[in-house]
Amino acid sequence: MISWHLEIADEVGISGGTLISKSIRDRGQYTAVCPFSSHERWLKNAVQVKHLDALAQRIKALEDQAR
Repeated sequence: MISWHLEIADEVGISGGTLISKSIRDRGQYTAVCPFSSHERWLKNAVQVKHLDALAQRIKALEDQAR
């Protein structure tokens, strides 16, 4: 699922069912599959997913401090 006129770099793999809504400038594999849910719930979850890596890093730093 690729939206409109986008640029996709060479050596890019896109997993089935992945929605590409902006250009991809870096080579690599791209995947995004979300389970079915209500639109309202999906919107809330989508916002949180964007912050998961930063949250995991903060938790790890706190755990390291506690040791």
